[in-house]
Amino acid sequence: MAGEQDTTADVRYGNVLSQDVTIIGATPNFASIRDIDVSNGRLLTQVDENQSSRRLRDWTDVANKLFPGMDPIGKSVRAGQGQYEVVG
Repeated sequence: MAGEQDTTADVRYGNVLSQDVTIIGATPNFASIRDIDVSNGRLLTQVDENQSSRRLRDWTDVANKLFPGMDPIGKSVRAGQGQYEVVG
């Protein structure tokens, strides 16, 4: 079983803004149940959840807009009112 909550928010890195991005908050087992993988970095882990870490997997189109020519892994973005680290 996996928990999931969806919302939309503006996502910002520095002065670059991507508006109305769909954000899915999910438990770590969500990816295996939905057969989701990442092309770079890693998926969220149980440790992330236990520590209530604020980490994001990237979205290809959003990542390309926010991080043109850069690796987004390890960067911090603002999504809505929260600050998050990109992990995958």
